[in-house]
Amino acid sequence: MEAANPKVTDAIPRATLEQIFVALRFLATKERSTFEEIRSLLQRETSRRAPASPEAMWTTTRDALAELQRLSLSTSGPLPRKRSEVERLRESPCQLTAEGLELVARYNERKSHGFDHLLLRWVNEHPYFRAYLTRLAEHPMHVPDVTSIKQIGELDAASGDELALRVIKSCAERLRSVGWTEERLDVLGREIKDRMSATIERLDRNTLRGNTKAWVDLVEDSIVLPSFLAAEQLQFDPVTFQHITKIAQEFLAAAWTSSPPGFEGRVIFSTCDFTPSLTSDETSSGIVREVSHRGRSWASGRFDVALTRAYVLLSDGRSGTYADVYSLRALVCTELGIQPKVFERCLNEIARSPQPNRPVIYTELPMRPPPSGENYVAFGDHRIGSVKLVLPTA
Repeated sequence: MEAANPKVTDAIPRATLEQIFVALRFLATKERSTFEEIRSLLQRETSRRAPASPEAMWTTTRDALAELQRLSLSTSGPLPRKRSEVERLRESPCQLTAEGLELVARYNERKSHGFDHLLLRWVNEHPYFRAYLTRLAEHPMHVPDVTSIKQIGELDAASGDELALRVIKSCAERLRSVGWTEERLDVLGREIKDRMSATIERLDRNTLRGNTKAWVDLVEDSIVLPSFLAAEQLQFDPVTFQHITKIAQEFLAAAWTSSPPGFEGRVIFSTCDFTPSLTSDETSSGIVREVSHRGRSWASGRFDVALTRAYVLLSDGRSGTYADVYSLRALVCTELGIQPKVFERCLNEIARSPQPNRPVIYTELPMRPPPSGENYVAFGDHRIGSVKLVLPTA
C-alpha cells in the first residue's frame, strides 16, 4: 500500500548558473564535445577557482551536464559518479539538443531572456525549487539564523534540555514578533529538542569547549536550520536550502536581507511573479509559462510611498533625523518585493528628477561596512550609510 503523502525528492545541481551557461555556450559552438573539454573549460573560465589538477571541478562538470540532460537541453554519455571514474569517462560525449541551441540563441540575443527561459525550466522541473518559490510567493520567510553566542549561550555543563530551551527561546522570541503562531512555534520547539538531544548524545564537549564559532555553527547548521525547515514544511536539508537561496538570487527570483529593524536573522522574499501564479490551486502541479520581474519601471510608481513609510518608521516620525540606509533598504525591498539594485535605482531617480510632490533626499557617508552578505548603497558617485528625507508638504 502506497503512502498517502509520499515524500518528494529532488537533486539540485551544485553548479552555478554562470557555470551552466558557460557549458551551454561552449557546446553551442561544437557539434560534439566531451566531458574533459567541459571540465577544462569550467576550470579556466568560471569565477570559482580550483587547483590545476586533472580532476579539478569534476563534480561541478558532472552536475552541470547532468542538469542540462535532465532539462532536455543536451545529451551526454555516462558521467562519473566518483573521482575514480573520471579518467575512464574523460571522452564521454555531450552535445546540445535543439532546445539547448534555442536557449543559447535567447541568451545571446539578450542575457536576461536566457536566464528567464532557464528559470521557467527550473520551476517546472525541480520540485524543491518550486516549493521554495511557492512559499516565498505567499509572504516573506523569516529565518532565525544563529550567528552569535549571545543568542544561545556558551556550551557548558548544561544538559541537552537546557541547551535546547536556550535555542528555542532565542528563535521563538524573534519569530513570534513576525507573526508565527504558537502552533508553528510548538513544531519548531519539538524539532529543536529532538535534534539537540541527538547532537548532544554524539558530541564530545571537550572538542568544542572554548571554540565559540564551532558551537554556533553546529547549532545553526545541525539544529536551527533543519528545525526551521521542518516547521515551514519544506522537505529539503539545510545545504540544499542554502544552495536554492543562492540560485534563486542568481535568477533574480528572490533576495534576502539581514537588516530589517526588529528581527535578528534573514528575511527572504520573492522578487518576481509567475503566470500562472505559483500560489493558485490550479497551478500546484501545472506548467508555469511566464515570469515577470519587479524592476525599476514596476517599482517607480510605488517607491515613494514605501520609502516614506519606512523612513517615518525608522525616524519615529521626527523630521531632520537620519535613518540607517541598510534598514531602510530592507524595509522597502521586503514590502515591494524588489531587488536591492532596484531600490538603489529608484532612490537615485528621486535625486535626478526632483519634483514638488516627491521627497528630497539628504545622505551621509557610511560609518560602518554593510551587513555580512549585503552590498553598499550607491547614491550618485558615492556610497552612503544613512538617509534623511524632507517630505513634501500637503
